Amino acid sequence: MATQKQLRLIYDTVDNHLKYYDTTFAAYLKLRQEILLVNSTIIRELNQDEADQVSSTPRKLSSKLSFKLHQLQLELSKTELTYKTHMQELDNFLQIQKTMKPDIITGIKSQLEEVTKRDQELVARINDIETMQKPLLDRITALTKSFNSNLVSSTARTMYPTMIHMLGKDESKREKESMEIDFKSLVFDTKELQRQFTDLTESKITQTTNISEFIGSNTRLFDKLNDDEDDSSIIYKLSRSALHDLGATTTLEEYDCLIAKTIEQIQTLQNEGESTRLSWESNADKVIQFSAIIRDSSGDGDTEMGS
Repeated sequence: MATQKQLRLIYDTVDNHLKYYDTTFAAYLKLRQEILLVNSTIIRELNQDEADQVSSTPRKLSSKLSFKLHQLQLELSKTELTYKTHMQELDNFLQIQKTMKPDIITGIKSQLEEVTKRDQELVARINDIETMQKPLLDRITALTKSFNSNLVSSTARTMYPTMIHMLGKDESKREKESMEIDFKSLVFDTKELQRQFTDLTESKITQTTNISEFIGSNTRLFDKLNDDEDDSSIIYKLSRSALHDLGATTTLEEYDCLIAKTIEQIQTLQNEGESTRLSWESNADKVIQFSAIIRDSSGDGDTEMGS
């Protein structure tokens, strides 16, 4: 409901429009003023006559005033017809406006529908961010933090066989474990490692390294997952890995280059080892030959002395 101030503003707006923009109504107002003016003049003259004359016979109006009065009667009849026609046009216009809304109202409603639609889409996006994307981003952030922390020896988590076996079994810890790296991926099978190492170094290294012996002699980096001697599963101790020296920004291409370089170094060491072995065997043969010569020389000397 409109307030008094709003109603006053509406009335003033309508009056201003009728006075300055509605020519029919303006003509009607002008006619009213002229009629009022003539009426005031007639009343004044009649009052003056009553004061001046003792006779009760009413005095006739002056010819000029009578003519003006007759003119106003004709003008009033004409204005009445015009005004009725004008009012009928306004009524027809209002009836049309009830069924055909103005373009400005249609435009505003269209804009309102568009704004409402965009608002609903924005609310849906905010809801999706809060309920779906943010929790997912939090999990990814936590997982990334866990990954980066395990690339630094001072913050890397040391996993033991009992801890590996307990992963995923405690319901209260599953949510936290899901936001850490999968420590079960640190479990390897020595037989599978041997096969992969052989495939990787085939035709590159003449003598295949025994992975099981290497792991067994390097307990600083590896632990057996189970006490069963026939079980070949082992745990890689990430916290003690030399990979920490590579840095968190090392790319896959750089890892490939390091692997190739390592294989080349193994080949070089094997070649040097083979050369050293051959040299040692050659020197050993020479020592054996010298020893034989010395024994023979000693035997000949003893024979001559006995003679």
